Amino acid sequence: MLALAAAGTTLAAAFAAPAAAAESSGWQYTITPYLYMSSMSGTTTFGPISAPTDLSFGQVLDHLSFAAMGNFNAQNDKWAVNVDLMYAKLGATGPKKGLFNVDIEQGIYAGVLARRVAQHAEVYAGVRIVTLDVGIHSNFGPQIDRSRGVDWVDPIVGLRVNAPVSDKVAFNFMADVGGFGIGADYDIQVWPTLQIKLGQGRWRADVGYRVNYLDYSRDSGPARFQYDMLLYGPTLGVSYTF
Repeated sequence: MLALAAAGTTLAAAFAAPAAAAESSGWQYTITPYLYMSSMSGTTTFGPISAPTDLSFGQVLDHLSFAAMGNFNAQNDKWAVNVDLMYAKLGATGPKKGLFNVDIEQGIYAGVLARRVAQHAEVYAGVRIVTLDVGIHSNFGPQIDRSRGVDWVDPIVGLRVNAPVSDKVAFNFMADVGGFGIGADYDIQVWPTLQIKLGQGRWRADVGYRVNYLDYSRDSGPARFQYDMLLYGPTLGVSYTF
C-alpha cells in the first residue's frame, strides 16, 4: 500500500502540467494498472493428447510466477484509442491431480480505435495479439512431454458503453468478438466495470468482471495443436486521468 501511495504521488506530480494542455486540446488520457483475478477452464491438445486445466484464482495464484496488466485510453469527443496489455506466466496442474502438469506463458495485447456513435456509446475495431508458450508433462506411466510456442493476431470488433450512474460512479461496458479463423477461431471478451471517482481529483477505482475466451487450433493429425481456454474473474484497478 505504501508503494501504491508513493506511485500515485509521483504520477500526480508528473502529470499536473500536461493535464491543462490535455483539457485545452479536447483529449483526455487515462492510465490504469489493474489486477485480473482470473480463473481458468479449458483444454490444451497435442495430437491425440488433451490436458485439462480447471483452476480457481487461488490455484492460479499458487502457480503464478509473474504477471503484469495495464490499460491506456486516449479520448476526445468523437474518437478514442485504447491499448490493453496482459501477461502471465504459470505452471498449473490439471483437475486430476498428478495426471498432467500444464505450464502456460501467455500474453494478450489489444489495440483498438473507437468512434462515438451515441452520447454514451462507441463502436471499435482493432487487433488482439496473443503470444503463447504451453507445455504438458505427464506424471504417470510413459513419460509424455509436449510443448508449443505460437503467436497470432486476431482482428476484433466491439462495442463500448460508458454511462454515468451518479456524480461519483459510471458504468463502463466493453464487449468484442474476433478471430474469425484468421488467427484464432474464436476470440471473445466481455468486461463490465464500475468506475468510482476518488475524492475531487483525477483518480478513480475500477471494479469489474472480465471474461476472455480463446479457441485456437493449428495443423491436424499427430501435429495437431489446440488451445481452448476460458479466463474469467473480477478485475480491480486504479486509474489516473490527465
